[in-house]
Amino acid sequence: MTETQGDLLGSLIVLVSTGLMLTAVHRASSSRDAPAVRWLVIASVILSVAGVAVVILT
Repeated sequence: MTETQGDLLGSLIVLVSTGLMLTAVHRASSSRDAPAVRWLVIASVILSVAGVAVVILT
């Protein structure tokens, strides 16, 4: 994988994690579905860390 491909992949992963976080915020404000929101936040944080790691390591 080239440096450019790694940067694009990492950016895409961070973009998806941002979408998950926005979904979690929207669900938290509109309903009381705490377990679903918690899992969305956890998945978003994990994907954010993975995306940054991909950018750094490539």
